[in-house]
Amino acid sequence: MAICFVFFTLPLVLAPQQVAMLFGISDPSLLAATANAIPPYSLNIIFQCMVYLLIPIYQLYGNKSMATFTSVSQSLAPLLGMWLMVVVAPDYVWWGFALGQFVVLLLIVVLAFFARLRDSSLMPFLLIPRRKGCVGFETSVPLSIDSVDALLNEIHAFFKDHALAEPLGMHVEVCSEELLKNIIEHGFENPGDKRYIDYRLSLVDSQVRVVITDDGKAFNPVEYDKNTGLGLLLVKGFCDEIKYDYLFNQNMVTLCLYLYGRSKR
Repeated sequence: MAICFVFFTLPLVLAPQQVAMLFGISDPSLLAATANAIPPYSLNIIFQCMVYLLIPIYQLYGNKSMATFTSVSQSLAPLLGMWLMVVVAPDYVWWGFALGQFVVLLLIVVLAFFARLRDSSLMPFLLIPRRKGCVGFETSVPLSIDSVDALLNEIHAFFKDHALAEPLGMHVEVCSEELLKNIIEHGFENPGDKRYIDYRLSLVDSQVRVVITDDGKAFNPVEYDKNTGLGLLLVKGFCDEIKYDYLFNQNMVTLCLYLYGRSKR
């Protein structure tokens, strides 16, 4: 971000007319307009990128309310900022873009601060869980059955390396295989596309948690039809908890399986 500020934003803020002239603008009235418009808008781009990149992070780690707030506010705030500047300081109306995004960042910082007061294990600002003793792995799975088979081998090795109960490992493999193959076969118009399914497995607080995220067709395995097949019935039967969210064109399925001896069942 610092490099982007130095090489992109700083020249636009300090020498907007010279930058405009590089693109063939020579009319004095247009050059005068660029001096008022380019500096604030260049800062707006930096703030907007920072805000926008937070949305998939919050979504991936289950912070649905923060992802929704960030998405909505980063769209509305610049408009409110420009309206405010029109009322208060019309000559600086273009600064409303940067002002709006900056306010969104401040609000996110405040909300993230209170979120960490409720759960101190979350990382500052990003709110990524950071629990002691948490082990696991993350990977992106291409849309092919061979890739799913390779992931199943990795899951099997994970349970073996951590000396976890073999039946539990089998349940995780079956659930993962069924959901991933279902996504590949039914979630995309052309499974040959170079797209990926995000897969995260973690062992924390005496439970195994699996999060599967894809941008295919919306499908909620929790509300399955009993006639859709045995696979989804097994998934729901093996899991102690299963949750589905659909946000920003992303399916997110979270599975929770308790270690034997700590299960709710």
